[in-house]
Amino acid sequence: MTSAAGRPGTGGKRSDAGGGHARAARPPNAGMGRKPGAHNKVTVAMKDAILGALDEVGGEAYLADIARKDHKTFCALLAKLVPRDVTDEAGGPVVAEIVRPLPARPSGDGCRPPAARADQRAG
Repeated sequence: MTSAAGRPGTGGKRSDAGGGHARAARPPNAGMGRKPGAHNKVTVAMKDAILGALDEVGGEAYLADIARKDHKTFCALLAKLVPRDVTDEAGGPVVAEIVRPLPARPSGDGCRPPAARADQRAG
């Protein structure tokens, strides 16, 4: 039978020393994880760097220029800012309805189908 004392990474101690399954003492907050809403330090640093670069190139004026010149890029940026899950006060889904006004009809026979107008002109 081999002993755990000679294996690398065990520090020369056996895991079942003392006859039981004793565990090492853990810090009081071990396993608690981050608090909800806590930000990753790297993410915060990157956001600060991006905002700093935006200030250097003109801030809002630069973004307005991008919106005019490169719609696809600007819309991709907007998509990153819009929340994915939006709910109303009761927790239900929010439904957005886009209503566009109909174009103005030409005066006269604009209500008749094109075939009826052609028949009238021919006859």
